[in-house]
Amino acid sequence: MIQQVFSPTTAQLKLAQKVLEAAKAAGKQGLGAVAVDGRMIDQATVQLARRVLGSELSIIKRVD
Repeated sequence: MIQQVFSPTTAQLKLAQKVLEAAKAAGKQGLGAVAVDGRMIDQATVQLARRVLGSELSIIKRVD
């Protein structure tokens, strides 16, 4: 129950994945920032997206 409350939502996970994919593509083009769904994404946002996905992986490992 507690894990469900503190786990990222499906929408948050999808957005985090989108952010990381966009950042990777931008990096290949030499860009420092990119827009995702009309919002500017910078390195701080990329780090947050990594934490969101990392926390989900951590929770999955504990449950398994």
